[in-house]
Amino acid sequence: MSIDNNVAEREMKRIAIGRKNWLFVGSDQGGQTAAVLFSFASTCQRLGVEPWAYLQDVLSRLPTLPTERLAELLPDRWQAARAAASASAAPPSAAPPPAPGAPR
Repeated sequence: MSIDNNVAEREMKRIAIGRKNWLFVGSDQGGQTAAVLFSFASTCQRLGVEPWAYLQDVLSRLPTLPTERLAELLPDRWQAARAAASASAAPPSAAPPPAPGAPR
């Protein structure tokens, strides 16, 4: 466990810097929507997830996914599942060529 809170402070810095820009969001609902979107964008950035690819995949799978499996769509689990799927789909790598002068 880390003894500092640098990650949390970096995320909060983004909010503090833009505070004047977001002062007038139009309504309380607009402020709540902005908060959800900023949280989503920060989570994707922290996990290294491309937000558009994530949203496309989740929104296409959501209508057919059983309720008890919704947790699979959380960004961290989604990323791990995609990494595992791409690793299993990748062809096995060829053995490197022998070093010059090495017995064959």
